[in-house]
Amino acid sequence: MDRSANEPLTVEMAKARLRATAARVGVRPWIQRHPMQTLIIAATSGFVVGRSPDLPRIAAFNLVRGVIRSLLLAAP
Repeated sequence: MDRSANEPLTVEMAKARLRATAARVGVRPWIQRHPMQTLIIAATSGFVVGRSPDLPRIAAFNLVRGVIRSLLLAAP
């Protein structure tokens, strides 16, 4: 490393580090890093929601809408 651990970061370096960290946090990056787990979770959730007669349609609709909104908000 060319910098000592005790030296403060410059503003540009701090911004670059923050942007790199922010790109790895959230729903969308997790889905991109774990495609098989995402598929399993989606299939299992769809099965549970589809097979549950006690689950009102409104709750299922709101659940799906919330997931879609969170994915759209996580988009760069």
